[in-house]
Amino acid sequence: MRYSGWRYEQTLLIESDSPGVRRAEFIDARIAVRSDRAENLKNDVRVVLKKEWNVFDREVPCQVYAITRNGDVTTFRVAFQVDVVGGEALRVGVLYDNPSAERPRYESSLTLEGGDLGFAVDNLYYHVETDAASGQISLLATKTRRHEKTFNHVLTPEGCVQSGASIVFAHEDGGGVVEETIDAAAWRRPEIVRMETGSLFFSITRRGELRPRHASLSSSGAPRLETTYKFFADQPYVLVESILEFPSDTSVFAVRNGELCVETSMFSHYTFRPVSPSLPITDIEEMGHVLIDPKYTQGLPEGVILGSLLPYDLAWHAFINIHKGPQRRQYAVTGITLDAEQTCTGGEPALYRAATYLEREGTRTRWYHAPVYVKSRTEPRNIITVPAGSVYRRREVLFFSEWDIERWAPAVEKMGKRLNSPLVVKQYPPLLGVHVPPESPEPLPVGCKREAYLRAGVR
Repeated sequence: MRYSGWRYEQTLLIESDSPGVRRAEFIDARIAVRSDRAENLKNDVRVVLKKEWNVFDREVPCQVYAITRNGDVTTFRVAFQVDVVGGEALRVGVLYDNPSAERPRYESSLTLEGGDLGFAVDNLYYHVETDAASGQISLLATKTRRHEKTFNHVLTPEGCVQSGASIVFAHEDGGGVVEETIDAAAWRRPEIVRMETGSLFFSITRRGELRPRHASLSSSGAPRLETTYKFFADQPYVLVESILEFPSDTSVFAVRNGELCVETSMFSHYTFRPVSPSLPITDIEEMGHVLIDPKYTQGLPEGVILGSLLPYDLAWHAFINIHKGPQRRQYAVTGITLDAEQTCTGGEPALYRAATYLEREGTRTRWYHAPVYVKSRTEPRNIITVPAGSVYRRREVLFFSEWDIERWAPAVEKMGKRLNSPLVVKQYPPLLGVHVPPESPEPLPVGCKREAYLRAGVR
């Protein structure tokens, strides 16, 4: 028997209620086993498709991480990719406990160069580089293919470290008001909380303060930001999660997250997917388009475009380039919302003119989501106080694709619906007679915005 050296197995039953086939679906499951059977997990875990409960089919590459021992119980996470057919149950066996097993070698389309905070990640769909001081994304490039050639298109301005999340602090000064913007791009050697490297994905989580230079906050009262990037081998997206916490009352003019700054000349339009509650469920929704091509927008004023008209939780929005060039330069980068939450212990978090904002700044255009945004910043009465205990979370993916007049919007809709329609994963047999620690949240490309895709579609 091919797996005769493996003593134990957990069976996963994976189900989808979405019609059709979900190709190369990324599965990430937490497994609990007895600690006396978990001495060699980094080397001996195998994921095998099963034709029946006791019939093995073929092995699929997997990545094991987050191994945690808790007395008699050890938990670990295992990630792999499988095709899932809607309406059918897929059986997968997770084999473990083989003391003599060696770590398998899997081929991967994901390459990682560099180390610590400054690295370069490349797969079939994109190339990403990060800043060595802050760890923030400093370069985004998408790939298009024509015949046998692959073209890289750098989307971000040269030398522009992405803010990711930022706070516009406000404080009174001699009867006037002073504003100060602090963002994650200004971090210097933030703490690396977690880092996982493997053939299926690479992820890094960093934590640091967003502290203004004025002295109105105590030494322990500065807002804290935790940011996660997750890059996948065979997926056309990057997962981005930010958690912004306010330990003390903080005076601000704006709180922003999910920020992306691009070189305007690389795109022709900003496009967004509205969600209109008043629209009948059977109707097609019209996408919004804003022309940003500098060939046609020269002379327009800088600053916010469309004011606060865009909802805070858009299903998705995108920068697209519809112009055909010598390299068929038609591509898009789309921000697909997975989850957005704002909470406050013992009260309500601050929300003021919460919206998605589009902003023109010289040769650059940026988007961001702002739960707090003050337009007039000249008087103390306009300052917003974010109460202590407030937490702003956002999880989304940056989805890279080629643009096509007929196929692009349906493809984005399909991806958004897929990411926001989680699969049901059940484990057998259950671990009985011992206490299994509760599962800690893991940033995954799985969202909770399925209701945004209930209508017939967009055009």
